[in-house]
Amino acid sequence: MKIHLRKNLYLLLFSFFLSLTSFADEGMWPPSLINSAIFEQMKSKGFLLTPEALYSTSQPSLKDAIVLFGRGCTAEIISNQGLILTNHHCAHGQIQSHSTLQNDYLQNGFWAKSKTEELPNPGLSVSILIRMEDVTDKALENISPRFSEKEKFAAMDANLKKIGANAIAGTHYQYQIKPFFGGLQQWLIVYETFTDIRLVGAPPSSIGKFGGDTDNWVWPRHTGDFSLFRIYAGKDNKPAPYNAGNQPYSPKKFLPISTTGIKEGDFTMILGYPGRTNEYLPSFALEVVTKITNPKKIALRTKRLNIINDAMKASAEKRIKYSSKQADIANAWKKWKGESLGMAKADAIGAKRLIEERYKTFFSGQGEKGKMYLMAIENLKEGYQKMQTLRIPTEYQSEAVLANDFFSILKISKKLLIKDPKQDAKSKEKQMEDFKASVRYIYKDADAEVERALFKVTMEAYLKDIPAEMHSSRFLEMEKEFPVANGQFQKEFFDKGKWFDSVTVWKLGKKLAKGDSNALFKTPAYQLMKELEDHFAKNTLPAFQKVASEIETNNQIFFNGLMEMEKSRQFYPDANQTFRVAFGNVSGYQPQDGVKYTWQSTTQGIMEKADTEPDFVLENPLKEIYKRQNQSKEGPVPVAFIASNHSTGGNSGSPVLNAKGELIGVNFDRVWEGTMSDYYFDSRICRNITCDIRYVLWVIDKVGNSSHLVKEMELK
Repeated sequence: MKIHLRKNLYLLLFSFFLSLTSFADEGMWPPSLINSAIFEQMKSKGFLLTPEALYSTSQPSLKDAIVLFGRGCTAEIISNQGLILTNHHCAHGQIQSHSTLQNDYLQNGFWAKSKTEELPNPGLSVSILIRMEDVTDKALENISPRFSEKEKFAAMDANLKKIGANAIAGTHYQYQIKPFFGGLQQWLIVYETFTDIRLVGAPPSSIGKFGGDTDNWVWPRHTGDFSLFRIYAGKDNKPAPYNAGNQPYSPKKFLPISTTGIKEGDFTMILGYPGRTNEYLPSFALEVVTKITNPKKIALRTKRLNIINDAMKASAEKRIKYSSKQADIANAWKKWKGESLGMAKADAIGAKRLIEERYKTFFSGQGEKGKMYLMAIENLKEGYQKMQTLRIPTEYQSEAVLANDFFSILKISKKLLIKDPKQDAKSKEKQMEDFKASVRYIYKDADAEVERALFKVTMEAYLKDIPAEMHSSRFLEMEKEFPVANGQFQKEFFDKGKWFDSVTVWKLGKKLAKGDSNALFKTPAYQLMKELEDHFAKNTLPAFQKVASEIETNNQIFFNGLMEMEKSRQFYPDANQTFRVAFGNVSGYQPQDGVKYTWQSTTQGIMEKADTEPDFVLENPLKEIYKRQNQSKEGPVPVAFIASNHSTGGNSGSPVLNAKGELIGVNFDRVWEGTMSDYYFDSRICRNITCDIRYVLWVIDKVGNSSHLVKEMELK
């Protein structure tokens, strides 16, 4: 039986804060929630700084040296001239955009020998945190208990918009409102965003991507996953659009760099912008992920990767075109594999069930007070049972439908039909230029033959993996008339349009610009896309959103119940791309019986792996550099290390600091068995992987011949 509980959330908002009173070992902590107990835990692990050194709005602090990089990575400022360090894989798209067959920076690397050689990156931005503040009380002002549910949330939304507008009034800052603890708290986040960001240095792919898919998400690792950029500002040191006359940004704070090394057991700390975790979901949610969602998505991405990998091996041009796309597809593909493996090893579902049994017992003994919490967990069970059929149709809208680039070309083409009544000849010309530029951007990273093969496997999966009753009748009719299996589907819906032939598409654009909508709307490809999108928008998405909303409501109550039951535990909010602190120690781990990994890798391991697999290519000049170093008096250079810091996507590029707040490395991955930490953290096997800063410095100097960049940094 379903019981609606949203009306109880209003009361929980007021009682929520009474439950935040305890202690935990793992976590991604907003600095304001690092209370005395957590700070004492940090000190017990070796931390030597004060809370104000981490985060302050009245004086420079470590948070001023950490930036949100692009769409979802972290970077850190490492000089007084705005030099920033992040991952190679975070910069992959920028490096690719500058690469050609003549200047293949992906393959060969790039090193600016002076500031005049640094390359601009249109569309790339970095944001520096100004402050973050819990505004839950302000959000609830003037909201009466007598308000309807709709009135309460409308009033809260209006309050939050006012709070944000007031926070940045008279400034050049931007703001976001972010929910914490499933929406039980609302936080104001104020940023300063810079848009003139220039590429300074990137190692060749045989360093920056050494190990490729073979080593991705695993340990031991030997990847020099780093790149360098620089923030530029106007003459007033404030954000400014790209201009050749802009100056390197002068930061409030930059990170000093430790060259003294580390040892097992040392304190480590990650600061950054972790993207998304779901630590407090019930066992029912994990069953959907491990038994339904991950297996289907892994199988589809395997087919897509097989096609792309074969194309990249066959042609240098296709290798450049698909390098970024392949990396994006493969990254999540392998992560999902490790996630399911780790949850099975840690018996995450079993552990969650034990908690849920304690939860039921606890609230069964509380009479009327416990009914709301018991109803919530029953409703969650029912909700996630519905999700078993809704999740794949929803996921496949991106994994199987929108994954096809020619659908993007159709959407871009359709925009030509949108007319401004005041549009003059110059505006029309610009509209056509924008259309061509957008299509060329897709062409830059796509090949017609490869896209045709990808269309086949995505449509096969879409047809077979989604139950027939959840397809539109029109789509089934299309597939019956033009079967996917024998190639007729591709001929009808892909080949006829010649979507990757610029001559054909430019002709289409001219017709659309003149108002000939039939030139697009009558094409089989457009009719297919519209059918798939309309069915998703009218049927799949509303059903998914309805169940997801019910789950969200009950998850909030379930979570509040967990805090009521475990008052001795300090809870941290799930990651949501806001500034967080995580801490731990340098430590090896034992992933399975008879296997134990140490905490460090070195350049000796690079030579041992070199040329043993296609992902371990090391060119002869580099081999000589590594060989000389390994045989020198100093010996092999430390390449990477692992530690017990809680991290996730978005922590890519995060600084890893020692107890003094000095940079010891750049975070870039997690061990394969520990990727399930997005859902369940197990300190026995969850480890973050860090590129040792000593290897970064060595590559910049010995491989990039760019000692001028090292001299710009403050070495300790």
